[in-house]
Amino acid sequence: MEYFANPDYFDNQKDITFMMRCILLDWMMEVCMELSMKRDTLYVAVNYVDRYLTMTSDLSKSKL
Repeated sequence: MEYFANPDYFDNQKDITFMMRCILLDWMMEVCMELSMKRDTLYVAVNYVDRYLTMTSDLSKSKL
């Protein structure tokens, strides 16, 4: 299951909230649209972000 993020990864995060993730993903979507990227590029990027947040516990807000 190395390709899937833990659905409960926010339990390990103290500074990062679900809304912060939403803002980040909105920004990533805007960048993908502005650069005319394919949808799969966004999906893979979101997967990377979620897997990174799964593996990194207690990430600071400034590093997000």
